[in-house]
Amino acid sequence: MIGTDPSTVISLSGIEQDILYLVGTVLLALASWAAQRLVKFLNLKNGDAIAANLTDAARKGIKFGTMQSLDVIKAKGWDHVDTHNAIGNAAVQFITDKFPGYLKDAGIDPATPEGAKKLADLVTRSLPDGIAEAAASPATPPTNTGIGAAQP
Repeated sequence: MIGTDPSTVISLSGIEQDILYLVGTVLLALASWAAQRLVKFLNLKNGDAIAANLTDAARKGIKFGTMQSLDVIKAKGWDHVDTHNAIGNAAVQFITDKFPGYLKDAGIDPATPEGAKKLADLVTRSLPDGIAEAAASPATPPTNTGIGAAQP
């Protein structure tokens, strides 16, 4: 009988390990690919992406609010509370209208008092940087008071 003599037995243990290692690597790659596809299919986003989207929306909203509030800026200056309110209110409305998906991803519903407060807080936090950026822009008029005041 063939194979009963110990000198004719072939050991496959090295090949088996290599095959199992290769199969494990392929399965891990497939699982990673499937997880990425599932995240994309379910439209899930991580916290960093959501925060970046909200920051971007706030910057764009403040730019829009600035352009809508040029009369107030010219009359009262950049550092007046009425200017901040005008820019902030326009920014909140702009973000609500133009970026509802970003708000939904973050769990912010501007129709509720809690959601409206969260959105107003986001704009308020972004306002100083946004106003400074807008005041430095040549597209906005200089004022006689505060940030961006015309220098003699």
